[in-house]
Amino acid sequence: MLFIYHQEKDGGLAQPVRLVHGIANPLLMLKCDLNGDDRDDLIIGADDDRQGAYVCLQENSDTLAALRPVKVP
Repeated sequence: MLFIYHQEKDGGLAQPVRLVHGIANPLLMLKCDLNGDDRDDLIIGADDDRQGAYVCLQENSDTLAALRPVKVP
């Protein structure tokens, strides 16, 4: 499970958003704009023979979409 903490306007942290990912061996998690829409997306590297990474794109509502597996050679 991944907890995401958004910063409040007053400088504090909001209640965490829980992202249940179910990835057995996540290696690293990075935020970056993967699709060029100026929003931070999430990529999770995995120690998985079938998939090498998983991606969550940020939607217009500022929430993360469902995980999508990405095959990485």
